[in-house]
Amino acid sequence: MRAFVIVSEERHFGRSAARLNMTQPAVTQRIHALERELGVELLTRSTRGVTLTRSGAYFLPYAVLLVQMADQAVRDLRASSNGTGGRIHVAYIPHVEVALPIAIMQEFRRRFPSVELITTFGHSRQNIEQVERGDVDVAFVAGKGQLPASLVQRQVALGEMVLAVPASHRFVAADAVDASELRSERLVLFPQHLNPALLEGLMSWLSRHTADSVTVDAQEPYEHGLELVARGGRRVALVPRDFAARSAVEGVVFRPMSPAPLFEVGAVHRRHDPSPILGSLMHVIDEVISARPTLAREGAELIG
Repeated sequence: MRAFVIVSEERHFGRSAARLNMTQPAVTQRIHALERELGVELLTRSTRGVTLTRSGAYFLPYAVLLVQMADQAVRDLRASSNGTGGRIHVAYIPHVEVALPIAIMQEFRRRFPSVELITTFGHSRQNIEQVERGDVDVAFVAGKGQLPASLVQRQVALGEMVLAVPASHRFVAADAVDASELRSERLVLFPQHLNPALLEGLMSWLSRHTADSVTVDAQEPYEHGLELVARGGRRVALVPRDFAARSAVEGVVFRPMSPAPLFEVGAVHRRHDPSPILGSLMHVIDEVISARPTLAREGAELIG
């Protein structure tokens, strides 16, 4: 099955054999053995390479999941036999609501001190891809887009977007900036590839409140966006409130929006992951968020 997954990725038996540290005939034999056991043809060869049959395309996501589960079982078993109590890989997201995810993992560490916790950071799209590949077990993400069928998302918090404006801007005097007023501004947003789902939700929210007349002047990471705002030129930027609270850029002031645009912060994991450590973590998540209900401000709108 692992050979089938690798060949489906490489679409070439020679490259697949190199990745598997096997001879090409041995890879071919394993594919044929799997096809005989299943009673279907999974791959076809042509002068252009290797392609999946209809049955192969149908079976591939199951094969990927089974291989990931096998690898995870071996990792967890080895970690457990070494006396560590197991291991879990968690990916955080930078710049957005971090207080609750950190509180969750702190509580998990307190309850399960023998479990080795390995953490990393990535933008939402990267984190989803890491979970899908099996590189991490759980990833925090911003927004709620269309996930692969093999993954599931659990809401843990709500984040809020706020407006970054030059210190000399007329919006500085407002307690909250009406969203409709953005139609006359040059807006800086984050790049689409970092989080397509959240950007789509944000653009839909902007279109509703500006009658499709919003002007996106630039798409830059949040830090670069603030630098553009600081230079003046009437540019303003939408950034997560949590990022704003930890940022201090001379000449930039932050103001809430009305209505406040909210986005979901979720924990993504593989749908059929049997890991007992993951089960323990999800139980901790449920308890922590139940004890800390998220209260959205009146008039706020969920953007995605």
